[in-house]
Amino acid sequence: MSKSSGKSGGKSPKSGSAGKRAGKARAGESKKKSSSPKKRASRAGTKGKAAAKAKKPLVADAALQQETPAEKPAPAPMETAQAAAQPEQKPQPAQAGEGSSAAPAGTAGKSGSAAEAQTTPPSAPEEPKSKGRTYMLTGLPGFVGARLLEELYQEPEHRFFLLIESRMRAQAELLCERLGDDGRIELLEGDITLPDCGLDATAVERLRPTVQVFIHLAAIYDLTVSEALARRVNVDGTENVLELVRQFDKLERLVHVSTCYVSGKRTGLIFEDDLDRGQAFKNHYESTKFLSEVAVRQAADTLPITIIRPAIIIGDSVTGETAKFDGPYQSFRALQMGLLILTPGKLDVPLNLVPIDFVVSATKHIIEQSGSVGKTYAIADPNPMTARDVLDLAADQLDVPRPVAPVPSVVFKKLLEVEGLAKLVGMPREVLDYSNHLAIYDCRNTLEALEGSHISCPPLRSYLGTILDYWRDRVDLPYRFPSIVRSGLRSFGLG
Repeated sequence: MSKSSGKSGGKSPKSGSAGKRAGKARAGESKKKSSSPKKRASRAGTKGKAAAKAKKPLVADAALQQETPAEKPAPAPMETAQAAAQPEQKPQPAQAGEGSSAAPAGTAGKSGSAAEAQTTPPSAPEEPKSKGRTYMLTGLPGFVGARLLEELYQEPEHRFFLLIESRMRAQAELLCERLGDDGRIELLEGDITLPDCGLDATAVERLRPTVQVFIHLAAIYDLTVSEALARRVNVDGTENVLELVRQFDKLERLVHVSTCYVSGKRTGLIFEDDLDRGQAFKNHYESTKFLSEVAVRQAADTLPITIIRPAIIIGDSVTGETAKFDGPYQSFRALQMGLLILTPGKLDVPLNLVPIDFVVSATKHIIEQSGSVGKTYAIADPNPMTARDVLDLAADQLDVPRPVAPVPSVVFKKLLEVEGLAKLVGMPREVLDYSNHLAIYDCRNTLEALEGSHISCPPLRSYLGTILDYWRDRVDLPYRFPSIVRSGLRSFGLG
């Protein structure tokens, strides 16, 4: 592993235009239909064109999403369903539950917004005979980035530049050692929130004739993140990446890792081509990931882009391994402590969970296909379980009581405002916004891309026990619900 450093200059403020556009999407802001998607996309387009004219060098930030383990997991290793039958016409919003149908992606009516216009992607340079590619990745040594690097590293002719924050160098070096790096990985210190992602002119010139595939993973993945930080990393950082890769002479692909939840508060069937439908958002994470994808789509007429949208990522389906215990793991915590007797609503909507091994294998397979340029892929479970079924199955696996009754979500949120209770339960109120939200994520592009491969999303029922075993052996809880208490509850028909 070779080492190289870039400049670490102070963070410079973004232009006024960026601030104005980013300000349009505020978490939870209700938007009326009179707010035209075309106008919003036009604003994003103006920003994208202005950036394209700028001659300052571009580079990706190292505010790479570094997930910090929440409980004690070992460091390591995308939203919902449709059935096999696919109607020819775009259906009305489907009802929740396992086995819901979804039409093929692309049959949805287009809004006509610039951000969603289907443009003919630029032709990538003719591929050389060698299988080897030079990759550049952001978001290392984060959970998803590390696992994806492990997959890509298996091709012995690939070479890699990893854009990392200086504070993450030690962890990145450990990752390289674990991979047994033979000199094919070079670490570049930088910061995506800065112009040229914090790289100096010499580093940019070295990358210009070299990088063929750029994978942008760096982001803030936190439902409770502040608006300012989310904008700086997720929006400004993505725009800096776009400016950087425009300088690369041999770029064959820019892979932008987004999220299914750019759909915000929309309900019903969400197609992979859908983006701007005038939706509001549940939090700043969603709104800023939406804005970053708008910027990427605006660049699709000049850059060979592929967008990957994972659902909710959990541990490895084979080993259970993960890097932190958040999202659904917070519900498992409440179950294990015997505190989740009541549920926030009926929970009769799909909860789309995908294991990390499926996410990285599907992503690698998709981005290696030439036909995936210009497309968006939802890396989601085509047949997700409902949130209630997930909790019931988890309760059985953990040998604790199943939740017995629903209460209105607003009441449940009030309970979490009680001093000390939220900390004990370990479940932030923001998580509840997903418990009863009916969003069905079409993943037709993904299913078609994976057809004929050995890659598919395993049913959650087949590996949830593995996920829970890994978590239970490593989580630190104040106490655990005793099995003897469950026996007593069973005698009253409550277990």
